Amino acid sequence: MNFTYKNISLIWKIGLAIIIALVFIHILPFVIIAGIAIWGLVRCINYFKSKSKFRKSKEPFNKKVIDVKYREVSK
Repeated sequence: MNFTYKNISLIWKIGLAIIIALVFIHILPFVIIAGIAIWGLVRCINYFKSKSKFRKSKEPFNKKVIDVKYREVSK
């Protein structure tokens, strides 16, 4: 009797693993497409925000520039 229950338990585990694998295989493409779409949307939003900040800035470019003196290092 105990031997039969071990086989049934093994069958349940294998069946559950197969079901989980099938669900994962069917859902994975949607997750990948959604991830790429969200990534592209965020990139586009950040691109347009950076462009609008640059063009709408009221700060003039005639401020003092810091001059940094440096020595060339021989290789």
